[in-house]
Formats: sequence, C-alpha cells, structure tokens
Amino acid sequence: MILFSTISYWCYLCILLINTVLSFIKSNERKIVWLRILSFYLLGLFIIQIASDVTAYFTSDNLYFSHIYFYFQFLTLGLLYHNLFKKYPKQQKFIRIYVLLTTVYLLIYYIISPAMWFKFNLTEIIITNYLLIVCSLMYNYNTLSKRRLLGYFNIGVTSYSILCCSLFLYGNVMAKVDLSAAIYVWTLHFLAIIFFQIMIFVQLIKLFPFRK
Repeated sequence: MILFSTISYWCYLCILLINTVLSFIKSNERKIVWLRILSFYLLGLFIIQIASDVTAYFTSDNLYFSHIYFYFQFLTLGLLYHNLFKKYPKQQKFIRIYVLLTTVYLLIYYIISPAMWFKFNLTEIIITNYLLIVCSLMYNYNTLSKRRLLGYFNIGVTSYSILCCSLFLYGNVMAKVDLSAAIYVWTLHFLAIIFFQIMIFVQLIKLFPFRK
C-alpha cells in the first residue's frame, strides 16, 4: 500500500505541474479572468505541496498544511465561480457571504483553540468543500440549456469535493479504531485529486487545443 501511495503522489505532482505550466501559458495568451484564477490556484497547490513535503522531511509534522490547503482551495475556487456567475448576482452574493462567514468562523476557531492548528479538522474540510459542491451544482443549473464552457472542470470539482468529504468522514471514524487507516484515506484522497487534475487537463486541452 505504501508503494501505491508513493506512485499516486508522484502522479499527482506531475500532472499538477503540467496543468500549472499549461494554464499559465494559456492565461498569458488569452487574458481570461477565470483562467488566471485557475492558474493561481494550481500554482498555489504546487507550492503548498512542495512546502509540505520539505517540512515533513525535516520535522515530520506537516499536518497544519492541510488547513492551508483546504482554505486556499476554498477561497480560490470560490473566487473562480464568483467570476463565472457574473449574470447571477444573487449567487455571487451567496458566495461572498459564505466565504466571509467561513473565514470569520475559522479565524475565531483557531484563535480560541490554537492547538487545533496542528490537528486534523473534519469540520473545516466539510464547510470548505460544501461551498464548492453548491457552486458546481449552481453552475450545472445555470447551464442547463447552454453550452457548458467548463463542463469537465465542473465534473472534477463536484466529484472531488464529494469524495473528499466522504473519505475524511470515513477516515475520521476509522482513525478512532485503527490509526493505520490514515494511509488508505490519504491514498484515496490523492486518487481523487488525480482525477480532478485530469479533468482540469482535459478541460484546458478542449478549450485551448495545441496548434501547429
């Protein structure tokens, strides 16, 4: 299982790097706002992952990077959907209010309980992914009778967010019984991320095909 987990990790890192480079190339060519946000999101994920790995190598304690990862993803993808919902001010307002309330809640939570910064926080994972699930469903609703510009990307967001909540909810329960279950949860999480990154790659190629 450790070997499979390692292979999954390197696959994720490679496709993340490819998507980051590709999205930056295309965003510089096209000057599209949502594409710039996506580029920033992918670059942020890559930096967080590398920083997490380096920290783990020297200190063996990098759990607090999970909080940075989930909040960063929540914030940037929320901003991306906010940009996509320009014709739907009520949906944009919902995103702004949800992001504000979630940010205030997490800030107060970690101020009151700073020790939780170094522990697993299931509530944080659920509330940050909840917005992404809702936004992806709203995007599907908004494009029922239209061409879905980001159909593959949206499938990736929906699938990853639901699987992420389910995996960590299961992992949180299993960890109370068997701590070795953590490696299975994180491996499945990497597989979910790989699927998401594949959807992003397909989306970029579909929208911006390579030309001779």
